[in-house]
Amino acid sequence: MHAELHDKATYWQAVRAQQIADGLTVDASRNTIKVGDRVQIKDREWERVVKVKAKTLDVHTPHMPWPMRYTSGEVTAHQPEPDEAAEAG
Repeated sequence: MHAELHDKATYWQAVRAQQIADGLTVDASRNTIKVGDRVQIKDREWERVVKVKAKTLDVHTPHMPWPMRYTSGEVTAHQPEPDEAAEAG
């Protein structure tokens, strides 16, 4: 039973990696998205990330006075925050 679950997990990890490599989806997780990055939610306008949790992220939107919370699966594009040191040098 353990080997079967391991095989299924390995299979789906490979499927996900291929989707990311093919540009079909974004690798949106707390490992890739940081506070200050910009994201698009459901192909709408770019919004700044203010908080990142395990399965959700909060973004600042000009339409609301408080951050909006979305799941990582709702992210359709991601731009890392520019590295200030790299820009200065």
